[in-house]
Amino acid sequence: MEFLIFSIIFLLLLSYAYAAHSAAPWVPCRADDVQRIIALARIKPKQKIFEIGCGDGRILFAAAKRGAHAAGCEISLIPYLIAQARLLFVRNNKPKISYKNLWNVSLVDADLIIVFLTPRIMEKLRAKLEHELKPGARVLCYVFPMHAWHARQIDKPEHRFGIYLYQR
Repeated sequence: MEFLIFSIIFLLLLSYAYAAHSAAPWVPCRADDVQRIIALARIKPKQKIFEIGCGDGRILFAAAKRGAHAAGCEISLIPYLIAQARLLFVRNNKPKISYKNLWNVSLVDADLIIVFLTPRIMEKLRAKLEHELKPGARVLCYVFPMHAWHARQIDKPEHRFGIYLYQR
């Protein structure tokens, strides 16, 4: 029994370490920052929103409450399982959350991409976004800007994390 418990804990920690190394560690977004993100994104019903590295899904759940078609991917097992548990309590307009690597998802239909990843990965992600996003699609970056792009809007109150909105 001890071996089983140790193995489960080891696998969970391994999943977290893999996610942290390959894209970003899971750092939950503050509730008031979720509201800032939703406000800056001006989410409307039927918009197709995709969050890369969605963690426990808190931004996707907020977007879905506003009628958006919200989907996201996560590769860290613990936040993914938390998001799946949260889905059990949602009746209408559930976000779709998949256990996938960001490089294995298609973004071609998205109206808005939401990203909270490390600067190292953001630079690599930029090429994927430039290749896959349709004209007019928007990208919202939380904390770290997309350096090669010019932000259309920036929300950066004093002593708070920045939110950067870009448009193709």
